[in-house]
Amino acid sequence: MTAVRTMSSHTLTSGVFGAALVGALAIGVAAFPATVRAQGGGSRFEIHSIGGFFIPTGDQRDELKDGMMLGLGAGYQILPNLTVVGSFAWTGSQAKELTGEPDVNIYHYDIGAQYRVADFELGTSWRLRSFLGAGLGGRTYDTKGSDTDAQTNFTGYGSLGMEALHGRMGFRLEARDYVSGYSGLTGTRESTTRNDVGIFSGMTFHF
Repeated sequence: MTAVRTMSSHTLTSGVFGAALVGALAIGVAAFPATVRAQGGGSRFEIHSIGGFFIPTGDQRDELKDGMMLGLGAGYQILPNLTVVGSFAWTGSQAKELTGEPDVNIYHYDIGAQYRVADFELGTSWRLRSFLGAGLGGRTYDTKGSDTDAQTNFTGYGSLGMEALHGRMGFRLEARDYVSGYSGLTGTRESTTRNDVGIFSGMTFHF
């Protein structure tokens, strides 16, 4: 398999953009009032819906369009502030690099860890939970009308998010910065490193 080349300047720039996004959110979390209750408790299992946007950056933006991101995630709490999480999502995009800009189905799948930073009390019945995460997985690009096989590449991510919880139900917002390998939609190019961002929200259920 062809070795991954050194990141281009565009990819480095996009990586800085992604890091800046996550960093800005982290500063927002740190700036919250210090009305933090003790971590722990709660239910061990959770599921959450995923609905949002896939946003290519850097070189990736020259070849793929923005698209909707839909999917489902689940988690299991192994420690009071640490949860193992996994997710599967679909994105509908278009290939700028191919004639006619055909539709591309992108499938994202990963497993990782989510660290609960703190719970913030919001009145007597709501609380706001902040978290950080990281994980590894894969991504498959399936180009409609193409004679070539779907292409699958390794991917990793870092994330930051919040949940507004009322009992066992709530609303979740998460931003992810992805770094992945990419050898083109036909798999005939030398593999490079690409960057993109996922921003999504959804309902969450703990049980």
